[in-house]
Amino acid sequence: MSKVQIPEISDYSPADLKQAAWPAIQRYFQMIEVAPQTPGDLLRVARHRSWLRCALATALDRASAKDVCEFWSDQADEIITKAWDLSGASISGFVILALGKLGSRELNLSSDVDLIFVRPDDSIP
Repeated sequence: MSKVQIPEISDYSPADLKQAAWPAIQRYFQMIEVAPQTPGDLLRVARHRSWLRCALATALDRASAKDVCEFWSDQADEIITKAWDLSGASISGFVILALGKLGSRELNLSSDVDLIFVRPDDSIP
């Protein structure tokens, strides 16, 4: 769980949501309405919800940029860890390293995620 707290989507009033009517925010609201069918879908919805929380906090000035970056980095870690566990990579001897903004805990809403998967030998299961 993230150490920094960002308001939940449900914490915003209809007036707040109208004020934060960025096109990207509207698209993300549409994306979280689609019912997840697979574990990958669940991860995507979790990602979209976390992004929306950060975008709303930014648009409505409910959190500092530092807190948004830290929260978004924490959420990315949680989602990557869930994907890692679902993939079975954790039991295959791999280690995952986060680079760039995620590695420095400064992920922002337009950052990509740079990951390296390392294994102590040359075999691939």
